[in-house]
Amino acid sequence: MTLRRTLAAPAAMLLALGLALGLAACGPTAPLESPEPVEPTPTDVPVVEQPGPGERPVAATDATCDDLTSAAELDPIFTVPVDLAPPTRTAEYIGAAIADEWAIRQAGGVACEWSDPEGITTSEGRYHAGIQVWLLPASGPQWQEFSDAAGDGTLRRYECNDYGGCDLDQYWTTGWWLRISAYNIDALASPTAAALRTLTSPVFEAIAARVGALPEPTPLWAPPTPELAFGGGCTGPITGARLASALGLSGTLAVEELGYPRPAYAATLTLGGSDCRWARATDGWDIAFIQVLPGGAWAQAEAKAAMLAVGGTVPEPAVPGVPAGGTALYQHVDSWAMDVVLGGTWIKIAIGNGSDTGGMSSPDALVAIATEIAAGA
Repeated sequence: MTLRRTLAAPAAMLLALGLALGLAACGPTAPLESPEPVEPTPTDVPVVEQPGPGERPVAATDATCDDLTSAAELDPIFTVPVDLAPPTRTAEYIGAAIADEWAIRQAGGVACEWSDPEGITTSEGRYHAGIQVWLLPASGPQWQEFSDAAGDGTLRRYECNDYGGCDLDQYWTTGWWLRISAYNIDALASPTAAALRTLTSPVFEAIAARVGALPEPTPLWAPPTPELAFGGGCTGPITGARLASALGLSGTLAVEELGYPRPAYAATLTLGGSDCRWARATDGWDIAFIQVLPGGAWAQAEAKAAMLAVGGTVPEPAVPGVPAGGTALYQHVDSWAMDVVLGGTWIKIAIGNGSDTGGMSSPDALVAIATEIAAGA
């Protein structure tokens, strides 16, 4: 943020200086005293307190979810009423993975969801009708990577399918990337891509018009450098050799970046995070999935609180090198996952049922991996 400063000489000082110059012209030259320097006075510019590592970020816009759309505007798309969903009704509290919404918010964006209050979301999928609206401050190259992958190279991509879903991605040169994703649209008995587009277009266009009218992202906040930043992409938190050693595995482990061009992936890369899958190099058999959200301790705390709010149980296993309260263990139908918070950064380790864990139980394997990550942090 730039502070504008004004430099103004008092009128009395200018008058005195003018008289002195006039007298010097009419009479003997006399030494002139230099005027006292005037300190610049900052204008009344609001100052936004910067969050520290691991604290909740400040969005790069004043626009809120309610400014982007409303339940009344969305009603024509669904036969059931929808409302603005809390984290307890979204993928944000599931625990199987770091939800896209957290990465978007960490990068200064806005992430909202409206859905059926009677519906539920699980680690296996959504069981309700709804719509997600994500707004991300993004650069042209970030958008271009997505646009090129989508195959059109334009500033807008709007697609519907025959299964009740529509997606709009649009980029403005002011620096905003909007993504709207409606799913399980049930206002049509026999949905087709064309019919769904006709149905959703008035709503999508209204939201897009509001985003198009927004000023460029305001740089009141930039993601602070967390106390712990791994760097190095997938191998920053742990290398294949260290992972194999932690689990007592022989052979080489291979890693792949799971991200694909989309707002949350662009945000994750901007923040220096990663989303990676480790597997046996010989046959591709799963070992573990590791995600990193730098500075995301606030998001982990909110996700865990949402799980507890719905009556869930979240054990906190002791992990050498991790402060007490810095872990969270989640069990799912087909996998286990563990959160580790180190230096304000959120690391999530997940293991699917049937993964090669060197004969350890999934919880023990998660603790072993987390211990190795903490040791090398």
